[in-house]
Amino acid sequence: MFTPEPLGNRWQTFREPVRRRRRGWAAVAAAGFTLAAATAVFLLLYATDCACL
Repeated sequence: MFTPEPLGNRWQTFREPVRRRRRGWAAVAAAGFTLAAATAVFLLLYATDCACL
């Protein structure tokens, strides 16, 4: 009968996790995109007379 080996040590990420903070223009772009996305969702709900606001 076939008994599979545990997969715990076989599936590993070989890269180091990148734990850097965004700096400079990357932070500004991320904040701008987040603000634009939130504004778009608000305007979409506002324009459709959604009662959820």
